[in-house]
Amino acid sequence: MSGNLRHPRAVDLHGLGRWDAVETVEEALLKRSAASICVITGRGRHSPGQKPVIKPLVDAYLQRNGYWARWHSKGGACTVDLEPGPSDD
Repeated sequence: MSGNLRHPRAVDLHGLGRWDAVETVEEALLKRSAASICVITGRGRHSPGQKPVIKPLVDAYLQRNGYWARWHSKGGACTVDLEPGPSDD
């Protein structure tokens, strides 16, 4: 990945297959060793048609499981907050 993305708890999914990538994210989220984690999916530049494959799977997994992710400006990584936010009540 180009650039210098640093995060105390980063999970780099480059080189993993679809389901291995989702399983890796799930394991990292369950460990909850930090207030947030950075998930590096890549932008799909090496995928067929240069379309992201891992990102949509990770995004769907996060949404389905109630996690909120902030996707970084170039779209190949997100920060997932693990600490509960303020209540809507």
